[in-house]
Amino acid sequence: HRGIRTHCENGVRRMKFNYYLGATVSAWLLTLMVIVADLYTPFKDALKGIFGHHWIGKGVITFAIFILVGFIFSNTQKIGSTPVADAAYKSAWAGFAVILLFYLYEWFT
Repeated sequence: HRGIRTHCENGVRRMKFNYYLGATVSAWLLTLMVIVADLYTPFKDALKGIFGHHWIGKGVITFAIFILVGFIFSNTQKIGSTPVADAAYKSAWAGFAVILLFYLYEWFT
């Protein structure tokens, strides 16, 4: 059966959710959106026009992707050979580093 996966715990059916993979994809998506919005004004303006503020737009899109990926790929345990928990941790720090380096580059050029 396809669709949202469930498992039974103490007689209660619960939906499965992959927090780690949702966080991994969301971290990279947000990183990409931050940089694109800074370099391509029409993207930032579109977010502002749709959501009222570009950061609200980035937040809503990031959250939606987090939820979708978490449910759709609920059984995924690895990305390549990397456990999803490690990928999430590394992605959060890497996204932070990429954004920081981007803004430092922008500051000094």
